[in-house]
Amino acid sequence: MKKSLFIFLLIGCSIFSIAQPAGSLDISFGNGGKVVSSFSTGIEEAKAAILQEDGKIVVAGFAQFAATGKDFLVARYLTDGTLDNTFGTNGVWTMDLQLGSDDVAHSMVIDATGRIILAGSSDDGANKNAAMMRLLSDGTLDETFGTNGIVFTDFIAGNQDEVKVIKQHLLTGKLIVGGQSASTSNLALPIIARYSSEGVLDTTFNSTGILSATTMASDLSRNMMIEDLEVVANGKISAAGWRKNISTSISSEFWACRVLSNGTMDNTFSTDGAIAYAEVGGACYGYSLVLNGNQDFIIGGTRSYLGSNDFRIITITNSGTIPNTSSNYSLSADVDISYAMTTDMDGKFVLVGSAGSLTSRAFGTLRLLSAGDLQSDNSFDSNGRVTTSFNVNLMNECWDVVVQNDNKIVCVGYSGNDIALCRYLGDGVPQLDVFNLSSPANNSINQSFVTIDLSWTEAYGASQYEVEVATDVNFTNVITTGQVTTLGGVLSNLLPATAYWWRVRSGDGSNWGAFVGSWKFTTVGLNAFNLTTPSNNASNVSYATVNFNWTDNPGATGYHIMVDTDPNFASTPINQYPTASAQSITNLLPSTTYYWKVRASNDGINYGPWVGNWVFNTQAATVGISELNQDIHMLYPNPANDHVVVTGNSVQIGQMIQIFDQQGKCVQSQIITTNGSQTLSIDTLASGVYLVKVGEEVSTLVKE
Repeated sequence: MKKSLFIFLLIGCSIFSIAQPAGSLDISFGNGGKVVSSFSTGIEEAKAAILQEDGKIVVAGFAQFAATGKDFLVARYLTDGTLDNTFGTNGVWTMDLQLGSDDVAHSMVIDATGRIILAGSSDDGANKNAAMMRLLSDGTLDETFGTNGIVFTDFIAGNQDEVKVIKQHLLTGKLIVGGQSASTSNLALPIIARYSSEGVLDTTFNSTGILSATTMASDLSRNMMIEDLEVVANGKISAAGWRKNISTSISSEFWACRVLSNGTMDNTFSTDGAIAYAEVGGACYGYSLVLNGNQDFIIGGTRSYLGSNDFRIITITNSGTIPNTSSNYSLSADVDISYAMTTDMDGKFVLVGSAGSLTSRAFGTLRLLSAGDLQSDNSFDSNGRVTTSFNVNLMNECWDVVVQNDNKIVCVGYSGNDIALCRYLGDGVPQLDVFNLSSPANNSINQSFVTIDLSWTEAYGASQYEVEVATDVNFTNVITTGQVTTLGGVLSNLLPATAYWWRVRSGDGSNWGAFVGSWKFTTVGLNAFNLTTPSNNASNVSYATVNFNWTDNPGATGYHIMVDTDPNFASTPINQYPTASAQSITNLLPSTTYYWKVRASNDGINYGPWVGNWVFNTQAATVGISELNQDIHMLYPNPANDHVVVTGNSVQIGQMIQIFDQQGKCVQSQIITTNGSQTLSIDTLASGVYLVKVGEEVSTLVKE
């Protein structure tokens, strides 16, 4: 087996050998773990965040301009917190949806093709409509969505409508939004609507595509809002938010509902499809929803009591019952509001929002142990709580959170008048088994055998990696192994048409994790090319010079072309060894059928399989009768019947004997194999007079 060469090459970010505690700001992100961006002279806020498959961070919200007011905003950041200049204009995209309208994007999704769908509201001064928009992955407007890229929806005529959340059903691609339709500042209905993937209301959902998720007459006199929702594989929609009881002393309650895929309330959830929960004293608002493995609702939000707010979380079973009271968490002595929630790679709950007072707030982050416990995770900054401020701004609030595959936590919101992001370490000890192989993709084929890049993602806390490459899945025949401090390298000098398996494990200097892999790739073969000219079954090909061509075989260093009059290449074939995918051959015979084939080599010694064989016919040779006027050669017998012997000094090995009819057409040819004399078989010739030419000398032959 040929030994391969592994060249160390930096592909990913730097490796930190010293792990910081979980909950620490990730100093590899932005400036000490923080990023502040300003795209306008007015107020800017990031309301939503999402991760692309490549790890880039997309945030959405609004930016305020003097001329157009609040406009939709989307910005994309690289994994190190710098703006991605391949997106929009220098990493950001903004748009005024209607002339001078106030436009706010509250939520977004990324579909399977990488397109970004935004959802929120657009207020033109007279009416506020629910609004959606789709961008291509490069940050340009996708005008195939809705009408010129935009969808406006008036959920209820004359009402003020907005969307707070958008999700996509993975199986159908349908878009589901949640929000409200308000008739006054104190009266609003909770709205769920479903659209096709192209932004058209889905009339198979509640016949109109729009559902007001009320279950009792008193709901019509409440202010209700859907803040978050989830859609599962069977199309059921679970939603959470709040309802405000205007006419009672209880100002607001947690509220949740579940809807069937056809747009009707699911009566297996709390008998009528909806449930509310009110604390004894105070006001509760639900802002986020996570479904656990049992499809129980985990709702995050806040409770306000006597002027103080705390993070709040409540569990509602999948049948719509509340097994216990809500849980309360304080991050500061005054105002703590959780606006978003997700789970990390270990199933722990991460709640984010603001922590502080009415005049001074910081990003607030709380991590809880898994569902059923919901106790503070003391491994996260000692008590499960972290607060972060930016610059000298007094007001800092976090609106959304995402967790990366490496368990790092990205929080987005605003600081002062600017968009703000920060990233925390999710794990305080090395996670040596938590990373992924990246490229080449598993089971990829037609990979270069000259050089191939191997890469993988970072394992948290790792300071080194060990790479193994083998020609069998059990790694009994390892062709290369080595320890590296980077996230990839270049593998070279592989064999063509060969399957390889590779795996990687990480270490922190003291311990090694388990191997991740094995992944398989197959190199391209030495028959990855095609013959081109002369085309198969070509006729009338010039025999003086024939140009043979074929396509390039990736990685080939040379070729072997064989040409013969025998389809089995068993007579006296012509062999040539060009280094390029072309070869010219001269002095072929006229009126002759030839066969040709080519094979490629990666080292000039070993060759791949033959490609071909193709066939072509050369054109007939012609000569003027006036040129054949010398009777020099001796022919006997003459007249002849089935054979004739040609003698003379010009009869030399390698010369060609040609026989022409009276019209000057060459009807037979043969290469001379002996000096001075050559026997010709003429039994296939018709009776008549012929001219026999050797070189420039001609004799006359009579065939009986």
